[in-house]
Amino acid sequence: MERDERVIEMHPLLAPRADQAWFGVERWREMESAVEEDVAAGRVATFERVERYAADLERGRRSWSGVRFQQT
Repeated sequence: MERDERVIEMHPLLAPRADQAWFGVERWREMESAVEEDVAAGRVATFERVERYAADLERGRRSWSGVRFQQT
């Protein structure tokens, strides 16, 4: 489609909602990418109860990254 050289095209830029602004932060995107890599590589653990995770954590076997809790 050809446009007249005198035409200025404008498109609205929608700002993110205040409660979702964190998602655009570079550090957050880096952390999300790291989690996706961990999940793809199988470096995750599932616990049915927080208490079981806490016990595992106290034994030094886990960190907070890559942990998912399953509601039972």
